Amino acid sequence: MLKLERVSKYYYSGTNIVQALRRIDLEGNLGEFIAITGESGSGKSTLLNVMSGLDTYEEGKVFFNGKDISHYTLEELEHYRKDYIGYVFQEYNIIDSYTVYQNIELALTIQGYSKAQKHNRVMKLIDQVGLSHVANQRASKLSGGEIQRTVIARTLAKDYQILVCDEPTGNLNEEAAKGIFRILRDISRDKLVIVVTHDVSLVDAYATRKIRLYDGEIVEDSLLAQATEVSTKAAEPRLSNTKLSGSIAIGLGNIATAPKKTLFTLFTIIFMLAVVFFVYTAGVIERSKAFTADNPYFLNTDPSRIILTKDDGSIFSDTELSALSLIDNVRGVFNNDSVFDSVFITRRYNTETLWNDFYLFKPLPSLSLDDRDLVEGRFPEAEDEVVVGNFGVYEIDDEIPVANDYLLIKSQSLDTSQFVFTVVGIVAEPLDLKDDLHYFYLANSGLEMIAPTSIYENSQIQININGTEKYDMATDTWITPQMDDTVAVGDRTYGISYTSWVKIDDSLADGEIMTFDMMYFDFCRNFGYKKEITDDFDAGLCDVPDFIASHVITYRAITTYESDKPFEPLTFLSRNATDSDQTMKLYMNRSTYLHFFGEESYQVTLIVRDTFEGKQVVKELEDLGYKVFYPSQVVANDEAVDVVVRNTVITLLVSTIIAVVFIVGYFVLRKLVFSKLKDYLIIRSLGTSKKAIKRIIRAEIFFVTFIAVVSIMAFLIISEYYLYAIPEVIRFFRWPDYLVLGLLVVLVMDLMAVQFTRSIFKASVISALKGVER
Repeated sequence: MLKLERVSKYYYSGTNIVQALRRIDLEGNLGEFIAITGESGSGKSTLLNVMSGLDTYEEGKVFFNGKDISHYTLEELEHYRKDYIGYVFQEYNIIDSYTVYQNIELALTIQGYSKAQKHNRVMKLIDQVGLSHVANQRASKLSGGEIQRTVIARTLAKDYQILVCDEPTGNLNEEAAKGIFRILRDISRDKLVIVVTHDVSLVDAYATRKIRLYDGEIVEDSLLAQATEVSTKAAEPRLSNTKLSGSIAIGLGNIATAPKKTLFTLFTIIFMLAVVFFVYTAGVIERSKAFTADNPYFLNTDPSRIILTKDDGSIFSDTELSALSLIDNVRGVFNNDSVFDSVFITRRYNTETLWNDFYLFKPLPSLSLDDRDLVEGRFPEAEDEVVVGNFGVYEIDDEIPVANDYLLIKSQSLDTSQFVFTVVGIVAEPLDLKDDLHYFYLANSGLEMIAPTSIYENSQIQININGTEKYDMATDTWITPQMDDTVAVGDRTYGISYTSWVKIDDSLADGEIMTFDMMYFDFCRNFGYKKEITDDFDAGLCDVPDFIASHVITYRAITTYESDKPFEPLTFLSRNATDSDQTMKLYMNRSTYLHFFGEESYQVTLIVRDTFEGKQVVKELEDLGYKVFYPSQVVANDEAVDVVVRNTVITLLVSTIIAVVFIVGYFVLRKLVFSKLKDYLIIRSLGTSKKAIKRIIRAEIFFVTFIAVVSIMAFLIISEYYLYAIPEVIRFFRWPDYLVLGLLVVLVMDLMAVQFTRSIFKASVISALKGVER
């Protein structure tokens, strides 16, 4: 069965060479119970390890069933041991975190047994060695005798042809030792059992043959009893390989049986991933900040605003606007986008200074806000509701009267009640009272309401008057074509640029414009309606109703994109002004106002959350062929170098931190994984192949990593909905980011698995186990 010819074994220690075995010749056959005795250091364990393929040798040959295994590779020796050799260690041969059942089941899993087959066989073996009462008890709580019987049962889980035992009773009392030898004697009836022992009395009582070693040589080989004759073919073992499912099962079992190490590993991976997530997010946020708050074209450079036009300058159709609103990360489309470049002013009485303070606001869309932005309150829903920044002036339910700041002069009597909004929400604002502009978030309906004032701000009002024109004549009578043939009919167009705004007066009918007499006095003078009217002091000389009745007056508003609008006839009304401020206004109802100062969608603003989302939207819009202008990302010439340097520094810093985290995490995890080296060496000693062990390690590492990833993703998802103190992270990750991060994690974990596997197989099982024990 097993034959050694002139086998010698040497150990090397520094410059010293020690010969452990010297030209050993030995044969063993099925049915024999061979006991190897000798003094400590005589080479007993070394001989046992060489015979079982657990250790190498330098000279001679070893034959198994007539086949020379002297030149087997490490992998071939692993198969030899897995298929034919069962080994019972003196110490360190049991996985402490496993139960009795799991230790025995391990051997069957390695051999590829099914779950049903394993259970029946394990229970039979447990009963055979008398351990039914501790079947589910951890090995760390077993007595010495129970541990040895567990190991023997695990060894018997496979029908090995050869069973080798190294001092199986060394740590047991006499009664327990006898029990072990009785089991070994029963096993030897159809196997070759080889035992190293110091207990000569037990050898004589139970062994069939005794071999004594001295100084690495056999000095005695005695026959003690007749061996049982066994057919080699009848004892042929079940040859099998560890299945993938078995490797995964062992890996997952290792996770469950060592909860403290698993939790520490889990927390380490979670910490690594959390740092990577937040550091990467911080880098994205920094790189996505607006480059400048100053722009020569647009006052409002808020990151929520993307400006869009068409190459041909045509109007956006309803279909196009609808399609734009469906683009990912677009929260809304606003066609009267000039409203975002207006500034609104309010006057608030200061009870401490007894003086009016003025505050300026830039309107922003409330669609760009999320729940986490709110300090208190809610988002605006009605057109007269607003959310403002928490700069310490306004509270919920306060009313803010505002007016378009265009051409207004701050004075203590300034009327800012063009629009009145009620505060319904407060948001965090990185500004203070010293800043000129503050946040002012409106619903779309509110933006629509104030938008015409912004269009008006950038428009020119023109009034065309057609009728009589007075030339220089010496008369003080009213001049009409019927009274004097020297008077010619003519027309003039006047640009009304001195009005501060058009005032809404819904008491007027559609198509009516009402203003005060002073404006018509100027028309009379400029038109030459009566020669005596030379300045405002002569205003009373003009009969306004007569002037209106005797002339055709038409009106138009030249807006940013519609400069060729026709003049339209309207009904002009006039009355005496009661205060000087009224002379600066035109009055019309809302419908007439929108008719002139509403504008088609030549230029629109797309509303996004911030620059991170904005950049993605800009790219998609450019791919669709639109002309895109993103004010927050415009870089002034004198700032270009600073922006490049800033982004480079951010990228390097983020990359360095992530690299350091992965390196540190790798070494921490490596130490954790290597703390299980003994367990994996025991698994290897059972004949597990290198490939199977690598699969087991990968299953263990990657399953813990999977739990870590799921845990941190669940935490981030929950935090983004419920724990608003935690910054948003997930939305900054797109699938390429997850792919890169996933590949990086897989690479680190797989590198660890490969290195750990190499450590397990870099030396013989015995040498490696001795190294672990030391």
